Amino acid sequence: MPEQEAAGTQGSPAEEVGGFLRRRREQIAQRWADESMFRSVFTVSRDEAAEAARHVVDALADVADTGRMHDTDAAGFTVVREQLARMGAARSRAGFTTAQVSAEVDALRPPVLNLLIADLPDAPAD
Repeated sequence: MPEQEAAGTQGSPAEEVGGFLRRRREQIAQRWADESMFRSVFTVSRDEAAEAARHVVDALADVADTGRMHDTDAAGFTVVREQLARMGAARSRAGFTTAQVSAEVDALRPPVLNLLIADLPDAPAD
């Protein structure tokens, strides 16, 4: 198989990220629903928090499809920015500082990274 064809079958890093987000969508959403940022804003029900998280995961997967994952001005990030802005505003109204809100947003990374590491072919077995 020519080298170009072999590279094409593996997919680009952006496609791999999009595929990962779609495969792990529900797990990411459920884990995020338990994080302070979602749990504290969506107080009506955990299902509401998980649904909001699903929308963010879907939007991130769509951005990955465009290959513009590092461009936060990309159109696909609009849904993510709007959701996080609403949640950040709710936290600010509750008296949280910008640093505290930022820390809550940063806390959304580890649940995704843990799933990603588990998906890596060379990841150590638990």
